[in-house]
Amino acid sequence: MSRFRVALAGAAVLTVALVGTARSAEPLPPLVLDDPTPAPLLGWGPVGPFQQALVRLDPQTLARSGRGYVVTGDHSFGWSFSPDRSRLVLGCQSRSLLIVDTRKLRRLGVVDTGVHQLVQATQWIGSRQVVATVAECCGWGATTVVAVDTVKRKVIARHRLSGSLQAAAHVPQGLVLLLGPKVGVGPSRLAVVGPRATVRTVAVDRIRSGHDRGTEQSPIVAYAFPALVADPDGRSAYLFGSGPEAAEIDLATLAVTYHPLSQPVSLLGRLDRWLEPPAEAKGAPDGANRGAIWLGNGIVGVFGTDDHATIDAAGRPQVTETPSGLQLVNTRDWSVRTLDSGAGAAAVAQDALLTTGMVWRSATQTLTGTGLTIFGADGAVRAHLFGSRVLTFEPVGARALVPFAPPDTGYDVVDVRSGRVVATVRDREPPWVLGTRPFPY
Repeated sequence: MSRFRVALAGAAVLTVALVGTARSAEPLPPLVLDDPTPAPLLGWGPVGPFQQALVRLDPQTLARSGRGYVVTGDHSFGWSFSPDRSRLVLGCQSRSLLIVDTRKLRRLGVVDTGVHQLVQATQWIGSRQVVATVAECCGWGATTVVAVDTVKRKVIARHRLSGSLQAAAHVPQGLVLLLGPKVGVGPSRLAVVGPRATVRTVAVDRIRSGHDRGTEQSPIVAYAFPALVADPDGRSAYLFGSGPEAAEIDLATLAVTYHPLSQPVSLLGRLDRWLEPPAEAKGAPDGANRGAIWLGNGIVGVFGTDDHATIDAAGRPQVTETPSGLQLVNTRDWSVRTLDSGAGAAAVAQDALLTTGMVWRSATQTLTGTGLTIFGADGAVRAHLFGSRVLTFEPVGARALVPFAPPDTGYDVVDVRSGRVVATVRDREPPWVLGTRPFPY
């Protein structure tokens, strides 16, 4: 669920529309699709009287493995593992962090951050220190960063930032945060959070972020949620909005460089199809929401959705949400190539890149989708499954969990290497796996 759906119960997921002056692009290097099954593999599932508890999962069947479990309660946001994966920290909706021993699967303790807001992102620095970002939900208000000693279970530093949290990315020695205005859409700042919650910031004025608050007098709510991604070594961060340029930030010097993006070149074109049961729209967001994933060899995949809001003849707000497509941005020459113009969401699995998309029109109450498409490292379509269904998916190593369409309960297990459904589980919700996407939005 996107942050705007949380805020307005409306419609917005992740997006990008990249335009500019066309120029020739160098040959696309192969994508690096390396996302092995995490070890230990943990997730939430029903245990006895508890609707959800943290359990071990079998990497082959994704069923519960062993008898151990931890009741985590509200601690299910902004999680991260220690460098050796022996410990796990989980944030909650109201200020505290839960520390878990992943080998024995037991609680080690709770640390109060002292800030009564949602823990949105965490990162381990070394074997015992965790930095956490605590902020109001959905991109409003101020942001606080906290450093915690997980052994002594106490806060060792706390700093309040003036901007609202729009996105977060992990780097080896901390977090990179995208900050927007407390309310409204305006120029962005990038904050680099290091040991003991030290903070360095830089203005990125040409990338706008944030969103307004809706009122009865102003039912159309403008927003801008750019994509933030960092390279795995933590040398550079990149911001992609809906405009014709991207920002590259050197994380050592905080030097900002803006790059014009070339006209997207279509590699494979859109997969057009489908129609699903109607859904109800509430609110009228208007803007662009972007997401990004690092695909190796200097390639960033940028994806998401665009919302366009209007007022109809009866004075009612209406919204149309469309996917922006998945574009591959080469940060070596800043060329852009469209891989799947119907994609609104994308994720890396083991040796595969997965996409799906949908279109929502509140005026006609129609929701249409594109099923699941699997790409290989060469950018070629390996398989397309589930026709024109509107769906979500969760990658787990070389498999993807795809829940049934409502009102049915169950899920299919897809082997992303062969592109086939290898198991179907009925009358049970899929486990919520601690995979690679801990930021709550």
